[in-house]
Amino acid sequence: MPFYELIFETGDDSITEAESDEAVLVGVRNQHERAKRGEVGGPAGARAERVVRVLRYERHPADLPTAVSGDEANARMTELFDANKDENGVVDLTAVAGALEPRARVESGPHESNYAMQEESELKSKEWDK
Repeated sequence: MPFYELIFETGDDSITEAESDEAVLVGVRNQHERAKRGEVGGPAGARAERVVRVLRYERHPADLPTAVSGDEANARMTELFDANKDENGVVDLTAVAGALEPRARVESGPHESNYAMQEESELKSKEWDK
C-alpha cells in the first residue's frame, strides 16, 4: 500500500498509509472541510488544519536504503573526501561520517516535503478543495 505525506497550511506534516489515492482523498477532504468550518481535527480537540499538499510514496519516506553497491559507495566516499579536505589535504572524518549517515528528514520550506526521499507523485488540491 502506498504512503502519503499530508502537508498542512501551518507547514506541519503527517504520514498516512492508504489502499489508493481515492481512499486517502476521502480523509483529506473531510479534514480540509473541518478546517474550513473551524471544527476540531481529531480526538485531541485541536482545530483542524487545511491541507495544502498530498505527496505519494511507494514506501514510507523515512525508510532509507542502508546498503549500496561497492561502486556507488566508492564514488560517494571520493566525493565526500574531496568536499571535506582542507588546503593541506587533511580530511575531516567526522564530517564524512555525518554525511554518510542516511537522513530521512530534511530542512524544508513551509509547504515542501520534510523527507529526503523523492515522492512518486502529488495529488492535486482540486481533488479535495472544491
